[in-house]
Amino acid sequence: MLKRLLLALFLANGLFLAYTQGWLAFAGLVPQEPRESHRLAEQVDPGKLRILNAQGQAPATAAAPEPRASDVPEPQEAANTDSPPPDVPATPAVAAPAPESTSCWQVSGFSVAQTITVNAAMQKLGSVAKGWSLNESVLPARWIVYLGKFANNEALQRRRAE
Repeated sequence: MLKRLLLALFLANGLFLAYTQGWLAFAGLVPQEPRESHRLAEQVDPGKLRILNAQGQAPATAAAPEPRASDVPEPQEAANTDSPPPDVPATPAVAAPAPESTSCWQVSGFSVAQTITVNAAMQKLGSVAKGWSLNESVLPARWIVYLGKFANNEALQRRRAE
């Protein structure tokens, strides 16, 4: 009996070795990749991240000026297609102004004194204060009356009737 057990253990050990080495791939038995190489492709590129509240952040670039009506060329009339195009060099297109970077932050847990302090600090900042708003949300009060366990259902019903 011990010989059979020993033979079964050697056979199981050999099958496990063949499985882990990928020698049973022809039978569709391939172990999972233990190195998780797919996770490497899913990692975040730190060069693409931008920290919103960094100290000493560079100021936003100035927006391009809006084109004036006199700078914009008038379209030619459709009936004037016989004449060759004028030898006027094309005016370069004005780049669209870069969108302002915006962020939305929500904070909570301020006491009344802290709220007053934050409001005063935001008013001192000037341009930032325009986008600042204070929205208070007050949850209704919750309460419970716990009467404890009752000895039986009859005592519970008497208490409810009170």
